[in-house]
Amino acid sequence: MYQTFLVIFVIIAMALIALIMFQQNKGNDSGGMFSNRSLNDMLGSGGFNDGITRLIVILAILFFVLSLLLGNMNSKQNQKYIQNSVQNSQF
Repeated sequence: MYQTFLVIFVIIAMALIALIMFQQNKGNDSGGMFSNRSLNDMLGSGGFNDGITRLIVILAILFFVLSLLLGNMNSKQNQKYIQNSVQNSQF
């Protein structure tokens, strides 16, 4: 189960990188992501109408959910390992 989620996680990460790299810049010549124009584009009414932007948002949400899930699964596995090693060292 952990390996399946890990493979899906890596695929989503690669898809996010590819989609962000291929996303077209909408003529924003004002110099970077912290300018007023890019902030208005992102928060404006037309910001989420683009299909690629919606897909990026969905993949980003899945990426964060899977990272939390994998972190939780990994910490539980580490707790079991630590408990087993403590029990084995006592005998």
